[in-house]
Order: sequence, then C-alpha cells, then structure tokens
Amino acid sequence: MSIRCFFKQLEIPHQKYNLDIGIGTRTYQTGNIQKGVEKILIKDKPDIVLVQGDTNSVLAGVTLHDKNYAIRDIRSKFLYSGRC
Repeated sequence: MSIRCFFKQLEIPHQKYNLDIGIGTRTYQTGNIQKGVEKILIKDKPDIVLVQGDTNSVLAGVTLHDKNYAIRDIRSKFLYSGRC
C-alpha cells in the first residue's frame, strides 16, 4: 500500500514538516531528528507530542520528555486488503 493511500483512508492532512534526515548511523539520525523536532516544538508549542515511526524516530521523540511535553507513543500493525 502506498503512503498516499494510507493518509487518504485515515483522512490525515498533508505533513506540515519534513526533516529530510536521510540515511546514516543511528546516532546521526536520532541526533538530527532531535534537533529538527526541538526547533518545531519551540515554534509550534504543542500541548501533546505524538511519537510514531521507525525505531530511530521513536527513540529521538521519546527523549523529548525532559522538555515538559506530554509524550504519547503509537505502536500498531496496519493490515490492508484493498485498493485506494
């Protein structure tokens, strides 16, 4: 299933930000995710931070707990049998 189809079915709006981290070591990826996300949090001042993604994204996201943000983690399996 394409990511476009996934977002369409769940009626999730288009992303507001793209950190465009790319490939690299776990340290490189998590460090750059943390820097990018922290800038966004300072700018947007959200009430809650929803952490979802691959292992490195979640690792980087949950380390924000010391920044006084309510952190929530999503872990799920998405099964799809159909066409978009």
